Amino acid sequence: MADLTDNPDVEATANRVDRGIGDVASLEPGDTNGWHSGPKADQVMAEKPVAFEGRGAKILVLRVRDEFRAFRNSCAHVGLPLERGMCDVEAGTITCPWHGFRFDSDTGECLSGPQCQLEPFPLRVTAGVIWVKPS
Repeated sequence: MADLTDNPDVEATANRVDRGIGDVASLEPGDTNGWHSGPKADQVMAEKPVAFEGRGAKILVLRVRDEFRAFRNSCAHVGLPLERGMCDVEAGTITCPWHGFRFDSDTGECLSGPQCQLEPFPLRVTAGVIWVKPS
């Protein structure tokens, strides 16, 4: 995957730190161009997903190794929230607290059943704040 910090027009699910150029850093106050500010990056621990809501979008942020991932905060199995799910850092998974479905933390792919996948969102970090652009 290319280094996205060199091309501010590229969106990706994988976090890349913004160096002050591109969508979020250049916006006027109140204009977010679809990006929602979330928690500070240092508030997201590897073992504990963080959920927030931005203009009606329910968002889940995970720390995967030294990067972040964002998904719709909705289990693909039944649609219940995942913020109380168990993150297994070594296995790279998050497990739904409701029915035990396991999802790959990098891709959102369901490891417990076919055709169930978490919906990923583009994410970036600017000035220590996580920004997510839900679809």
